[in-house]
Amino acid sequence: MNLPIPRPLPNKMRKKVCKIHGTIMLSEVAKIAYGLPGPPIGYPDEMKRFPNANTEVLGGCCIEIGDDGKLLSPTNEAVLYCPDCRQAQKEFQSSSN
Repeated sequence: MNLPIPRPLPNKMRKKVCKIHGTIMLSEVAKIAYGLPGPPIGYPDEMKRFPNANTEVLGGCCIEIGDDGKLLSPTNEAVLYCPDCRQAQKEFQSSSN
C-alpha cells in the first residue's frame, strides 16, 4: 500500500514524548474519518492505556464537495503517534474480539 509522503510537521509537533510510555513519538500520515462515530468499545480504557495511538483523525460531520461532485475536504493528515501506544491498542483490540 502506497501512502502519500507526510507533510513536514509544525515545530510544535516535533520531538514530543508519550507521557504514558516515555517513547519519542513518530510522524506519519493518517486517514481522516468523517462522520460522527460513537465511542469505541473500551473507550475510557483506551484513553488511559494508549492515548497516542492516533491511527486516524476525526474530521467531523461536514465535508466539502465541489460543483463537479469531487471531495474537496482533505483525506489525510500528518499526525504524531507513539509506537508503544499502537502496540497496546493492537493487543487491546485482539483481546476484545
